[in-house]
Amino acid sequence: MNNNILKKSLLKYISSFIFIILCNIAILSVTVFYVKKHQNVTPTINNLVDNISIDENSINVTKRGLDIIKNNNLWILVINDAGNEVFNIDKPSNIASHFTYSEVIKFSKYYLNDYPVFTQEKAGKTIVIAFPKNRIARYQTNYLDLDSIKTLPIIAIGALLFNCLYFFLLYHYSNNYIYKHLSPLIKAITNLPSGLNERIDSISELDRLTHAINKTDNLLKQNSKFKEEWVAGIAHDLKTPLSVIISNISLATEKTTDKELMKYLDASLIESNYIQNLLNDLNVFARLTNNDLQLNKELINIVPFFRNIIIQIINQEIWENFIFEFKTDNNLIDKKMNVEKNLISRVVHNIIYNSVLHNPIGCDVEISLKLLSENFFTITIQDNGIGTSPERLKNINEIEKFEFDISGVRRSGMGLKISKQIVEAHNGIFNITSKQGEYFQTIITLPIQSYISES
Repeated sequence: MNNNILKKSLLKYISSFIFIILCNIAILSVTVFYVKKHQNVTPTINNLVDNISIDENSINVTKRGLDIIKNNNLWILVINDAGNEVFNIDKPSNIASHFTYSEVIKFSKYYLNDYPVFTQEKAGKTIVIAFPKNRIARYQTNYLDLDSIKTLPIIAIGALLFNCLYFFLLYHYSNNYIYKHLSPLIKAITNLPSGLNERIDSISELDRLTHAINKTDNLLKQNSKFKEEWVAGIAHDLKTPLSVIISNISLATEKTTDKELMKYLDASLIESNYIQNLLNDLNVFARLTNNDLQLNKELINIVPFFRNIIIQIINQEIWENFIFEFKTDNNLIDKKMNVEKNLISRVVHNIIYNSVLHNPIGCDVEISLKLLSENFFTITIQDNGIGTSPERLKNINEIEKFEFDISGVRRSGMGLKISKQIVEAHNGIFNITSKQGEYFQTIITLPIQSYISES
């Protein structure tokens, strides 16, 4: 794609250059045509000669001839074979009345006392027609060699082919040169959000740009590292006091029989566990947004792993109105998967907490494992709660467009976004279906260990 952009730019440049050349040729052609069209000397001379009558005894100029002389500011001179003047009209005083044969030959093709003159022979006499000094220019070599004329088409075609070849070579050279120098920059800019593996080499013509890219890459990496460390630090600092709060609320719940107080304690315990789950999500979120997620995978048994997660969740004792059911497929016994345990655990926690948050009056939650094929298995988590609307479901399934908003984290669906990213990072599939007022279902497809080994 980038190469195509460079090619298009070069083609536009060359096309523009060719266009200018064609415009210049067109202007030159119009100019030549205009000059040629206004070359009226020969018609003027012919018309004037036609309006001069010469016989043995007299020379007469018609009224039409006199008008031509007057309108063109001409003067004429008629000389006989002996070189003597026999007739003139408006001849300047500095023009001689007798000319030798050699003088006649000279001025007949050039100038006579700086006047551009033309000669015509009529009835044995020589008519000299002179134009104003500032009107026209005469040149002596007024002929073309026929052999030279014959070579003109060959020269023109050769010049055209040469220009085409030149532009073709210029296009390829420029394209290769520009692409060679710009492709590293284009690639670097494209990879800049994910971080560069190494600094790009400085390009003399683009020093400022290469320096800016390298500097931006360093700043982005520093910011990403700071963000990840800051989030991890905040989460760690909050976990200790939060654990104390949860522990104290649990103890208070066990020691009181006041139903009114129990209601407040249960709500506080649920919210405290939600905050704890959110802090765990923030740690994962920092890793995922760093664009350099390295999974710490382990080979683990599928069924025992998910059973332990469900047991941990149930043991939190905050699910007074929730009933959990865990189903396994016997075909999955002894099957293994290669995953990062903490991340997959976060996925299950997030989906179950999503059911809790949206069903405050309680619901049934069913978690089932099933062997899908020789290479994949599924984890299905379904509740019979309030579900969600088709519009909301569409937004959830397009959750990759989600932009994290810290001010609305509870309603933004960050947990589902993180879960989807985690599953996809493990080469899995994350899919949600729902029917409002009936159910909310999440199906996760993950590869089993044998599939990973073979790949």
